[in-house]
Amino acid sequence: MPEITVFSAYAVAALLLVISARTNGEGVLARLAPLLALLAMIAHGWLLWRAVLSLGPANLSLGNTLSLSGWMVAALVSVYVWRPNFRGLAALFLAGAGISVLFTGSIAAAGPVGGEPLWQFVSHAVMATFSYSLLAVAAMLAITTSFKDRRLHQTGDAGWTSILPPLDDMERHMFGAITIGFVLLSLAMFSGLVFVRDLMAQHLAHKTILTALAWLIFGVLLLGRWRFGWRGRKAINWTLAGFVVLALAYFGSRLVLEVVLGRQWG
Repeated sequence: MPEITVFSAYAVAALLLVISARTNGEGVLARLAPLLALLAMIAHGWLLWRAVLSLGPANLSLGNTLSLSGWMVAALVSVYVWRPNFRGLAALFLAGAGISVLFTGSIAAAGPVGGEPLWQFVSHAVMATFSYSLLAVAAMLAITTSFKDRRLHQTGDAGWTSILPPLDDMERHMFGAITIGFVLLSLAMFSGLVFVRDLMAQHLAHKTILTALAWLIFGVLLLGRWRFGWRGRKAINWTLAGFVVLALAYFGSRLVLEVVLGRQWG
């Protein structure tokens, strides 16, 4: 299966990055890992193209959406593989992308949604997935920041978290991802209004309510950051809360709808 091959490429790239981060290596491993990660992302993108677009109407099933989100996350953090302090963090993201590629073409098959032109639906879906991916990056940064901060406070040394970037850098990147993700989520929600004619009939009520709640949580967090300088544990908790709600809206509701009930949006 090509998905297994791409998964293996992601896994090896992640392993090389971890080794390079732990040894502060600048030799062949530091040069080979980015190349292997790039090849994995290209192959992942080809698998997605074949599964989503090349076989007819856009097949944005739950499995393909998971895979697309993982690919976007890998693309967003690809720059990290070139930065020595961020190689350990890049390894975690690539491992997640590797897991996501295994869902390509699986779980459920979705047909065309609603009666809207295909380009409108695809552009809305890609924008929504991009915003989710950015906020997933922010959530991972929140988790790793929490791990490193807790390790330093409990033991006084970084231990395995020494492969992660400094706390201030991770927090800064976290808020950068949240800011851009929040803007794109706002645009995705607005463009989604095109597809809403009857919330109940189109099975969109739960998704819409949860997405709006996640949007509100991230909005309050950004306001708190700007007005009161929120950071540290408070910022981490708000970030994770917002992401959990968004994940429930984006994937939880689809899991129930497509897999359990055998239906689809639209």
